[in-house]
Amino acid sequence: MTWLGHGSMHEAKSGSLMPGMATTTQLDQLRLSFTLPEQRIGPLDAKLADRSGYRGTGTLTLPIAGTWTMKAIVRVSDIGRVTVSKTTEVR
Repeated sequence: MTWLGHGSMHEAKSGSLMPGMATTTQLDQLRLSFTLPEQRIGPLDAKLADRSGYRGTGTLTLPIAGTWTMKAIVRVSDIGRVTVSKTTEVR
């Protein structure tokens, strides 16, 4: 569960987002976004930045309570990418 308001998101380059798939190069090409379909909000880009060993943001704000969909897109080759979606309840 996530609470409304300002938060942060961090992802280690060890590959914890997609174990066994992500490498340092691939995580440099990671995009994370959030949508709230029932309110037609998003996608809101998490605007991940290189933080010397991991990618993260300290400026993520989900403004409305509801069931948000988090979508991560990781480039796995010059022409391929993997997309993973997960819902999270924000109160």
